[in-house]
Amino acid sequence: MEKFRMNKSAERAVELLMLLARSGSPLTLNEICTGLGMPKSSGFELVQTLVHKGFVELADPRLKTYRLGLGTFEVGSAYLSSMGIPQQARPYLEELNRQTGKHRLPRYGG
Repeated sequence: MEKFRMNKSAERAVELLMLLARSGSPLTLNEICTGLGMPKSSGFELVQTLVHKGFVELADPRLKTYRLGLGTFEVGSAYLSSMGIPQQARPYLEELNRQTGKHRLPRYGG
């Protein structure tokens, strides 16, 4: 098996995004740091970097909770678009159109 070196900062950023994705609700900085096993100062810097880049956003300023930001949606959407899902689904939508008599198919970026 080939060994490779992982960038710790990138690894932590991905771990934070996955933690938020799996949490089911916004998390406080303390919950994030506990979940990642990192000091609060490091967690704060990481969260603030991801907020600045749009991948994390402040969910509730009063509670100081964080959730996934629009950047994660943009990356996910780009992935789906690159998979050609709308083009792959089109024949099935056309068949559904034929069977139901509906004459309008939705347009999806392609």
